[in-house]
Amino acid sequence: MSTARSLMHHDHPWIGRDVEDTASGRRGILRAIAPDIDQPRPVAWLLPAGGGVEWTTDLGALANPMSLTPDTMPSIRTARECGPEVETTLTTNLSDPAAVELLGAPDLRLVETAPPELTDAQKTAMNGKWEEMTTANPALFDGPVAVCTGVEWTDPGTMVLSWCRATYRLLALRLDPDHAVPAPSLFVSVAQPTNDGHLLVGRMAASTVSSGRWQLPGGTIEPPTDGNGLDADALAGHAARELAEEIGLDVARCDLELWTVTRGNWGNIGIHFRAPARPTDTLKDAYAALASSEIERGRVPELDKIDFIRSESDVAGLGGPAADFLPVLATLYSGAHAAGRPGCGR
Repeated sequence: MSTARSLMHHDHPWIGRDVEDTASGRRGILRAIAPDIDQPRPVAWLLPAGGGVEWTTDLGALANPMSLTPDTMPSIRTARECGPEVETTLTTNLSDPAAVELLGAPDLRLVETAPPELTDAQKTAMNGKWEEMTTANPALFDGPVAVCTGVEWTDPGTMVLSWCRATYRLLALRLDPDHAVPAPSLFVSVAQPTNDGHLLVGRMAASTVSSGRWQLPGGTIEPPTDGNGLDADALAGHAARELAEEIGLDVARCDLELWTVTRGNWGNIGIHFRAPARPTDTLKDAYAALASSEIERGRVPELDKIDFIRSESDVAGLGGPAADFLPVLATLYSGAHAAGRPGCGR
């Protein structure tokens, strides 16, 4: 019997090994034992050994694990091995969809906690890393940000997100292997469908911390300054503001539906909303008007380009790095669209 390994995952002796799924007759790498998006019961998550779309199966269907040899040992890559861009940005531009967990669309509760206590050595390392980053990109701003301090399920349908107040330089400390502290960011995004079944995506401008990265409209969550706390309604409001600021499209927060929650690189928690479908031309016109207005005011738009995708394969065709969650959400969206579920542009 498996034992709890983390809030969502369970231990299993075959994690990381090539196993057989007797239900489908396929073989794949056992990535995790965790609940599926539609049910709290743990299932097995497998990935084709050569890459591809992850699938799930019942735990009882697992059989015939491949023997461990030097050639079949799971490969673990460090941030340094993944490339220099991981060392110089707050969030990696390398997309690893297999590392992204889909946590479903639970009822959300947010609880504020105290920020982590840093040692003098950690403070020095944090300030030094931030100075290094701002020297490389003077447009970076040490603004307020909400950092995730814990994820807990009080029941199968309720997720409690603990968070604290910080600034962006705390996220920079994650890049220091000797002084890093756990500091997953909290962010929102909006899946904006078109009437013909595509999703709007945007490319981050050179002035941003994730320059050149393709993602859904959205951004990190800022702590409230009016004395109020964070809740699901506040997150929807933040998502609506991001859509207006990045695309020029006004959508009422009550029209945004919680779509799914993800956990990806650095443990970052993404709260993804879904907006009502709009005509493609409406979205293009809104973005063009916003970009023109920003440029006239001497400002740089947060997104320097928009495009439209329908599936994971379209993400690869965007011609640049993508947020880790984008291929996963593209697959989720295309499956929902094919099934004709609400909010998918059908």
